[in-house]
Amino acid sequence: MKTSSKLILVTGTVLAGLILTNKRSREEVAHNFTEAVKDPEQFVENAIEQAETVRRILSAVYMEIWGQPEYDEDGRMVDEGALTSVQYFNKNQEKPA
Repeated sequence: MKTSSKLILVTGTVLAGLILTNKRSREEVAHNFTEAVKDPEQFVENAIEQAETVRRILSAVYMEIWGQPEYDEDGRMVDEGALTSVQYFNKNQEKPA
């Protein structure tokens, strides 16, 4: 096993141990597991819905803090992390002196 794989395994084990030491957390994990076994499709739909909710919240926070780029194409490139568009966007956000 590579060192990084061992590190991930140990980290996961420690996190699982920390989560499962709390009785409420154990009950919640057991409940979620039972629900996933009963109806896997519904469980996946709920997980996707929760992920979409988190994405919308983070997107709203992003828009509130940094605003929306003027052009959609630039916005997509900023989203993807293109440095040129980030510099262009930052330059346009600067206030004139």
